[in-house]
Amino acid sequence: CYLQKRVLNLSKGPAVRALRAQTDKREYSLEMKKVVESTPNLFIREAMVTELLIGKNDNVEGVRTFFGVDFVASAVVVTTGTFMNGKIWVGRACMSAGRACESASQGLTENLQALGFETDRLKTGTPPRVDFRTVDLSILECQPGDEEVRWFSFDPGFHIEREQMCCYLTRTTSSTHQIIKENLHETPTYGGWVESKGPRYCPSIEDKIVKFKDKESHQIFLEPEGRSIPELYVQ
Repeated sequence: CYLQKRVLNLSKGPAVRALRAQTDKREYSLEMKKVVESTPNLFIREAMVTELLIGKNDNVEGVRTFFGVDFVASAVVVTTGTFMNGKIWVGRACMSAGRACESASQGLTENLQALGFETDRLKTGTPPRVDFRTVDLSILECQPGDEEVRWFSFDPGFHIEREQMCCYLTRTTSSTHQIIKENLHETPTYGGWVESKGPRYCPSIEDKIVKFKDKESHQIFLEPEGRSIPELYVQ
């Protein structure tokens, strides 16, 4: 499902090098769905869980779904991602969602809080997508995949080479910085209507401009989202 593979930090020592794969998000989703559905002895039920079922000895006994169906279990693994009471902000507009085009999980947060768990809200600060047909790729620096393709798996049966796509690199300018500074009040964080904690190692472009005022320019990567998706991910 990869679009491109590159080993990062090649100019540095082996301890900090890492193989990175840019993946087709639609193809990967379909492939993993196929893997899960074809796994022997794995039974899949899809529903929104709203409540943990707790026994007399405060032990978990299963889950209850939005439709009132109970599933009994001796153990429950909760992997919520960004979905528990999730919200998406686009400028000043807010909607309930786990991520783009997917519903948030409602009810489980309140249930966990009632059971004594503390919850908090984190902010991903996901950057926008742009239509690659509106981007002048000729003025961007192409970042091709490595000529020598490396693999995450040691099993050669999974080593399937495919045509790689370019990622692109550009940089901010003083004009970019000025536009961002003049419009900080339009961003959820600096506008004051979102107070969630953002990622430590992946600051947004407005965070970079505010926190690293001494830097005259910052890198901007434009990455394809898929072979049949006319969108670039800007970060």
